[in-house]
Amino acid sequence: MSMVDDIRNALSGRVCIVGMGNTLLGDDGAGVVIVEALRGAGANGRAHLVNAEDIIESHAFEIADGDWDRIVVIDAVRFGGRPGDVMFGSFSEIGDLLNGYSTHKLSLRLSESIWRERGKDTYLLGIEPESLDFGEGLSQAVKKSADTLGDILLEAVKQHPEGACV
Repeated sequence: MSMVDDIRNALSGRVCIVGMGNTLLGDDGAGVVIVEALRGAGANGRAHLVNAEDIIESHAFEIADGDWDRIVVIDAVRFGGRPGDVMFGSFSEIGDLLNGYSTHKLSLRLSESIWRERGKDTYLLGIEPESLDFGEGLSQAVKKSADTLGDILLEAVKQHPEGACV
């Protein structure tokens, strides 16, 4: 099974998509950019979209109490790939990558434990950043991946009418 198929499967039910990041720190804003693109394309009728920015803990209980089975968190994660490379998997399988690098690792781990206690399956969609330096906008490599992922996510949520939860 391909990564795209894995993403589609994760989005097959009622889902909450969470974008994390700080748009003032270059590629760190990738998750936020993708969620806002999905919102602009009308995906919020098919999935609950949360722009958590860099304060996911402020949204943890709202997300935990929601009427969805799955949570997909999109974030910039250093996992040893080339800028723009993508990784995806269940948090239980790949959460250890956060020990390597995510600017949000502690708050994301705490939030995921709350969601797990509430019976939510959590997935992490990570994009290898090129730059996390101060400045707005994504690097070319990350922008290209963000655009592609946005298209994949939008197509996936539109294919599953039972995903509507808002």
